[in-house]
Amino acid sequence: MNTRNTGLLISDTRKEKGLTQKELAEMLHVSDRTVSKWERGAGFPDVTLLEPLSDALGISVHSLLSGEPESGDHTVQDDRAVRDAIKAVCAQYKRKMRKNIGRTVASIFLTVFFGFFLFAILDYTGAFLRDVQLEVPAAIYEGGEAVGETVVRIDGSLKRIGRKNFQGTFSIECVEKTGRKDVSAYITYDREGFQQISYYSPGIARVSVGIKRRLYISPDMRQFALTLDDGRVVATNVCAANLQEIDGCRYALSYKSGYPYFSYADY
Repeated sequence: MNTRNTGLLISDTRKEKGLTQKELAEMLHVSDRTVSKWERGAGFPDVTLLEPLSDALGISVHSLLSGEPESGDHTVQDDRAVRDAIKAVCAQYKRKMRKNIGRTVASIFLTVFFGFFLFAILDYTGAFLRDVQLEVPAAIYEGGEAVGETVVRIDGSLKRIGRKNFQGTFSIECVEKTGRKDVSAYITYDREGFQQISYYSPGIARVSVGIKRRLYISPDMRQFALTLDDGRVVATNVCAANLQEIDGCRYALSYKSGYPYFSYADY
């Protein structure tokens, strides 16, 4: 195949038909730049386009392949044989493409499946858990004023990947029920940046220990503010305490500076 001769043949025949490059391109569902490339000899039509192109130009596929105008030596049977050969090649190409697509889809599916499977195994074995053991001094606030002191003992596992949560002991010295051996705390970190705390006992769903559910707590669990049932707030700093006392509004906080500051608000 001579791309230059084929390009000249396409160009001459197109002009004889009174077609522009754009009109021919639209008939073949390609761009006019593609037709221009063929005519300049910078490229050759795809095998799947040989029959539609020859039909559009009114020439045989044999002429298109050879780059030579029609001659008396070429018969209809010869052209039919060439077309049959092209159809066979196209059919084989399509089967190969479907097979490759099937393999690609299967490969992607297996990769995703094993990814989830590996994640599940790592999650089950506790690979994403970090042990936390802290004893944090905190103040007791009432009406924005510090009225006492207490100590919070934290001992458990913090899940760092997936939906972040803490499970274990969250014992507040001034709240006797939180220190019972049969009580454990569960703290969830919502995607929006809000946190909640609940207490559980073996065989019992949720138990009341004198603490309200909503709280603020930093990712490292060293800064927090929570509310007792009597309205007092236990917090590590006055800023967090003041935020905790605001009803009807929860803030998503950032602790990058060492102290909580506003990220955005949710009413």
